[in-house]
Amino acid sequence: MTEPLTHNAAGDEVVQFVLDAITRWANEVGVARPKKNGAGWRSPCPFCVVGELTVSAALDGVAPVCAAGCERREVLKSLHLSEADVLAVMPRWKAARRERYASKEEASKSASRAGTTGAGPLRIETWAEFCDRADAEPEPTYLIEPLGIPDAGRVLIQAAPKSGKTFLAKVVAKSAAMNGRPVYLVLCEGRAKALAARGRNLGIPRDAPLHIVHQQRVRLDDATVVEQLRGLLAAQGPPPVLVLDPWGKIFGGRINDPEAMGIAIETVDALGRANAGALIVILHHTGKAFERGEGGPNVYGGRGATELAADADLILTLKRLKSEPGSGQVRFSAAMDSRDGESDCAVEVTIDLGAGEVTFAEATEAAKEGGARQDDVEKKVLALLATVRTLSKTNIAKRVRARRQDVFTVVDHLVEIGKVMNAGTNSKPLYALKTEPANGGAHVAA
Repeated sequence: MTEPLTHNAAGDEVVQFVLDAITRWANEVGVARPKKNGAGWRSPCPFCVVGELTVSAALDGVAPVCAAGCERREVLKSLHLSEADVLAVMPRWKAARRERYASKEEASKSASRAGTTGAGPLRIETWAEFCDRADAEPEPTYLIEPLGIPDAGRVLIQAAPKSGKTFLAKVVAKSAAMNGRPVYLVLCEGRAKALAARGRNLGIPRDAPLHIVHQQRVRLDDATVVEQLRGLLAAQGPPPVLVLDPWGKIFGGRINDPEAMGIAIETVDALGRANAGALIVILHHTGKAFERGEGGPNVYGGRGATELAADADLILTLKRLKSEPGSGQVRFSAAMDSRDGESDCAVEVTIDLGAGEVTFAEATEAAKEGGARQDDVEKKVLALLATVRTLSKTNIAKRVRARRQDVFTVVDHLVEIGKVMNAGTNSKPLYALKTEPANGGAHVAA
């Protein structure tokens, strides 16, 4: 009888639990047992068999990830396990989990300390001194001006899968590389052949100062990885560009955990402080609710906790546009939200994969017609709420007989500009007209 697989990493009981199940499956079907690989373990996927399964510790327990894209629940089901079985092991792992959070926070603080010029008292300026210092700073410059992408700072590109995020990242990389800036692309998804083809189609020369980290375990809770990235950014020479794609796999925590997200953002801040001239571009998926039109403004469109958007100098929200069959073009719109107050300004981007050219244009007539349609929906929503005390978004959409996504977008806009308020609760929102009483404040229209 084969000896049971042992895993001696302290606290990784959940990993051990899943590895034991994989070992039993491997013994039954006669395939290779899991093998140690760096910080994790690898074996054939029990669901599809052809894919390689990676099992490693994560802040939310264990992450069995199949390279062929099999869903976690299908992998567990093939092992005669369920999510509940895995969660049942979690109580025994909570102490180790808390230790991971503590060590992660300490690593972030260390990185932050390393990125500053030294501790000291706060510098308190008068308004006049602050204005003089601000006026002495150089005017902002842009790497890709039509999209508002600055030469330095933090840019968040968010979109649904297959909407053009990585294509746009390559455009940014090419623009920087053609100006002699070193570019570091950290790509944790996508096949090498397809990614190389995209770069060639964009006309990126072989000798461009472009460096790739592909399909490796890059996580911002790994102090070694953070220090290596910081060293690249701090190197002498032209200011570098760092692209992290996708954020969900890189940041190192649960996507819905504000605490984990905040710690990861502190780490990115420390990376930025390593070189004030560096540009950091983060690619992130939008949430399903946002894609259905239920997610509110673009700044809240990213999957999981919203702290990432709040920390960005520029947010580009992409929407895939149709292109003519056989045209060899990739088209998408990019809505811009920046710190200078410009919001929802849309630009259409066309990438010609044959010539490697990129063109930018203002919103098309179709987009303008869409804006006119939303203006009409806004009038209908306001007229309806003037006669009905409170309604949910769904009931508003039914009564005005308009597209659900248009109505949801309009209601969010009306709340944002203060014409409509949520008279219900966060879990069960009900919307009503917002009126201003004589003594100040606000109340629901009678």
